[in-house]
Amino acid sequence: MILKSLRAMAKVTDGVAVTTIEQSFQNPCGFQVEGTYIFPLPDNVAVGDFAMTVGGKTLHGEVLDAKAARETYE
Repeated sequence: MILKSLRAMAKVTDGVAVTTIEQSFQNPCGFQVEGTYIFPLPDNVAVGDFAMTVGGKTLHGEVLDAKAARETYE
């Protein structure tokens, strides 16, 4: 996978920061590949929403705790 672009935006209101990360990747392999997306966060941070757009279709994710996420993946 090749990272083609990255855009980060943050807005702080009343001590709460809402951050949006937009990234565009390219798969030069010619076949489907699997990747792992790791985005480290401090202990006092929560993820409220997750979505990705693939081929023009937006897929909304479900935020799970680490154990449930691992079980779903496996």
